[in-house]
Order: sequence, then structure tokens, then C-alpha cells
Amino acid sequence: MKKTLMCATAAAAFASAGLAAHAQDGWYGRADVQYGFSGRVDHDAVANAQGKLSGDSDADQNIGGGLGLGYSFDNGFRLEAAGGYRAGDLDVSPTISGILPAPAATANPTGSMNAADLFLNGYFDFNRDGNFQPYIGVGYGGMRVKAKASNRVQGAVPNQTARNGFSGTDTGTGYQGMIGFGYKLTERIALDLGYKYTTIEDLDFDGVHNGVDYSADYSEHAATLGLRMGFGAVAAPPPVVEEPVVEAPAVVEEVVAPPPEPAPPEPPREVIAAPVASCANLNQNFVVYFEWDKSDLTSQASAVIDQAVANIRGTTGCAINSVSIVGHTDSSGGNAYNDRLSARRADVVANALSAKGIDAASIVKSSKGETALAKSTGDGVREPLNRRSEVTIMVR
Repeated sequence: MKKTLMCATAAAAFASAGLAAHAQDGWYGRADVQYGFSGRVDHDAVANAQGKLSGDSDADQNIGGGLGLGYSFDNGFRLEAAGGYRAGDLDVSPTISGILPAPAATANPTGSMNAADLFLNGYFDFNRDGNFQPYIGVGYGGMRVKAKASNRVQGAVPNQTARNGFSGTDTGTGYQGMIGFGYKLTERIALDLGYKYTTIEDLDFDGVHNGVDYSADYSEHAATLGLRMGFGAVAAPPPVVEEPVVEAPAVVEEVVAPPPEPAPPEPPREVIAAPVASCANLNQNFVVYFEWDKSDLTSQASAVIDQAVANIRGTTGCAINSVSIVGHTDSSGGNAYNDRLSARRADVVANALSAKGIDAASIVKSSKGETALAKSTGDGVREPLNRRSEVTIMVR
């Protein structure tokens, strides 16, 4: 009952983290430590025999580690091949079925096991745009288990030998389920904390001293803690790029020609004013830049938008006719993710212009992801000049 409560508590804790709570696209590797806090070897003799083991053996403190190699897709799914190893003692039941024939035997429950496994796992990561990313997963694979267990011995210390039980090595197949979360430490490294349940079936072990053989199933609840590292190229920290400042157009003052000297034969000349500069001269073309993997406006980007609007409104008789906004990203990250990010960048600029009083109906937004780079780069490169929204304002 106590072990069942521990398992349920651990599972609930990880599940609640998933409900409350980046893995990079492309290849990644991981390494973790594993602690099996509740395991069981469900063993049964294949034939009726006096003195055979009765009950199951518990494996509650198996300690080991694992390595994995996987590929993360931009839709949140991951595929991974993972191998692990763990070992520990078995808590063997002291009971037997019937009695052991002579010679006399002494009760001494003891056992141990070690296991190496290889699984193909599938995962789904939630909240891929954030630093805190819960996941769920399932896997299928095999485990090679070496185990021995006995609860009766004969002879005197230190020459005691087992009178019953089993000792052997076998391989079985089975399943596992995983739940947990990854926390982004750097742009390529995430900390993984997880829980997994593994079950392996149809293990066969030889009986000791040519005794009755045993078949067994193995199940385990384990906690895992490790690091996951993406293999994608990471560019050096980007240089500081000054945001372009839109220059205010020169103010054209109205020029009034002075009246000519009056002459008797001619009437006074009409005073003619020079025309005001065309509103089309106030058309704006500017670029708003963003930080890596961000869609919120920096203070400099906000200043660029403020200046552009002020330039137009500073001239009487001119009004905004239409606004075009095109969002872009650099080549780091997956195509689908970059499409979404560029759309968010276009949206945030549109919202800022609307907040300045520009009619939202006059704004046309589009996004191009990483398909129209301002500065040509290879895939996976974080280039500041490519993280932008291009804005065109037409004035009438």
C-alpha cells in the first residue's frame, strides 16, 4: 500500500507539472540518471515443487543511467532511440511453498538484479515557444535482465549456498510510458525531469541446483533527471544593431510674393501663394527589428513607429491611405515555427499603429517566415538584420 501511494503521488506530481507548465528542431542527444523507486519481479515456478519461492520480489532502489539519440520535428513530436542500465538488490519474500527435503535449510532471503534496455520512444512536447515544456511519451523495446533470488540456504558461513530460487539471464520485450518536462537552460541545452513506468514480460530464469525453473515479469516506476542537447548550429552572439530612425521631412513654409509697385495703367497684381508639398512626399518606408525568437517591441522599435506617425500628422491636410506590414525571421528554427513567429511580428506592429490612431481597416498584414532574407545566410544562422517587420505607409 505504501509503495502504491508513492507511485500515485509521483505520477500526480509530474502530471500536475504538465498541466501547469524548447526543444530545438533537428537532431539531439540526451543523458540522464535514473532512480527506480518502486519495482517488482513477479516470478512463478513453472512446475509444482517443494520449497519453491512463494510471493514476489521487490526492486525498490535500482540506480542507473541512460543515453538517447533523437530527432525533434517542428510540429512538437520527437522520435528517440534510448538505452539504459540499472542495478540493485531484490527484496525477496521469505515464504516458500511446502517444505524443503533434507538436508536442513536456513531462512535467508536475498537477491539482486541488473538490467540493460533499448527502447524506441515517441514524445510530444507542449508549449514549444516557451522555456518550460511539458511532454508525454510512449516506447516499445527490450530489456536484458540478470537476476537471482533465494530465501533458503544450506551450509555454514562463509560457505552457504542457495537451496531454492533461481539465477539466470534472459531478454524480454515490453512497453513504457513517460511524462515530465524540459526546462530550457541555454539555446541548445534543456534540463529534463521525468517519470516513467516500464513493464517487461516473459523472462525465464534457471532454478538453482537443477531445481524448478521460474518465469517472471518485471515492472518498474522510475524518476529520471538529465540533460538534452540539440546539435543544430548556434551562431555567435549577435552584434548590437541600431534601429534606423525615420527622419522628419523638412517643413515647407508657404511663400507669399510681395505685391508689385502700383502703376496707373495696370491694376494691382494678385497675391499668389506657393503650393504646399505633396502629401505623397510623406510616404513612409521603414523597418522594425526584433530580438532573437521574440515578437515584442523594443524601446527603439517603438520610437521608430512613433516617429513615422508623427511625421505624417505634423503636416496639415494629409492622411494615411494604406499600411502594408510584412513579418520576417532569420533562418534559425524550423520553417513552421518561423512562419508563426513572422506572423506575430507583423501583428505586434499592426497593433502598435492601431494604438496610435491608425484605422485597422487600412492595415494589410502578411508574413514570409525565413523565405525572404534581408541578408543571405545558411540554415540555422541567427542574423539580426533578418529579424524584422517591413512597413510601408501610403499618404494621401
